Amino acid sequence: RNADARVFDKHVKAYGDGPQLQDLADAAEAAYAAFVATAAYLEADYAPHAEDRDGVGEERYLLHARHTLGAALDPRDAYAWGWDELHRIEDEMAAEAAKILPGASLDEVAAHLDAAAPLTDHDAYLGWLTERHQAALEALDGVHFDIDPRLMALDVELVHGSSAGSPYYTGPSEDLTRPGRTWWPVAEREHFAVWRELTTVFHEGVPGHHLQIGQTKIAGEGLSRFAKNYGSLSGHSEGWALYAERLADDLGWHSDPATRLGMLKGSAMRAARVVIDIGW
Repeated sequence: RNADARVFDKHVKAYGDGPQLQDLADAAEAAYAAFVATAAYLEADYAPHAEDRDGVGEERYLLHARHTLGAALDPRDAYAWGWDELHRIEDEMAAEAAKILPGASLDEVAAHLDAAAPLTDHDAYLGWLTERHQAALEALDGVHFDIDPRLMALDVELVHGSSAGSPYYTGPSEDLTRPGRTWWPVAEREHFAVWRELTTVFHEGVPGHHLQIGQTKIAGEGLSRFAKNYGSLSGHSEGWALYAERLADDLGWHSDPATRLGMLKGSAMRAARVVIDIGW
């Protein structure tokens, strides 16, 4: 409804004068029209009939949790497990930190690692990411998994000017002509302390989302088109990727205490989210 909301114009402009310029411009205008129509529906049709009470409370929480996980949740058991998991991971973090900088606090160890030999330009960062993705593919294929040759191609892209706060993955096209791709937002960063990020390579790439989602695209008639393209359940999709991080550790891919500490920091954050989400 205003110039600030025309968020797709920059992408049309960045494309230039290529053969799909008009298609892109038309798609942007269709998206703007959809925004306006959705806002009108929410204001005129939905809001007058919406529930006045906030959508909170144990009964509602359990319904949403079941929708997300695909399973019934005992919130008190899960809450207790979250605390136990967080404390277990914190003990592991302390042990790894002591290997790096004995006697230092966890914050001091993290600051030390951030300052020690970081990558300081985008090309070096992209090169590191690409090499790590490919090394994981080659280490898994024919040893722990039989990876279809069509999934051995995995693109890695840096994302500039994005509001995304963390890396993400997009799967291959249904006909596999477009490979799977991991995306790494850089924002304004010029300093890349990759000890924190190796575990995310395994989460987004292999044995994580690329192996998981790519496998559905080569299942042939064993899965419907709906299941191949829209059949994801968050509890399974993200659950597998989080398991993949631990699997990489079990495979010995975090022999460096720094990258293992990075993996544990991510695991601790997820455990804390369980505690905060259920506790709240």
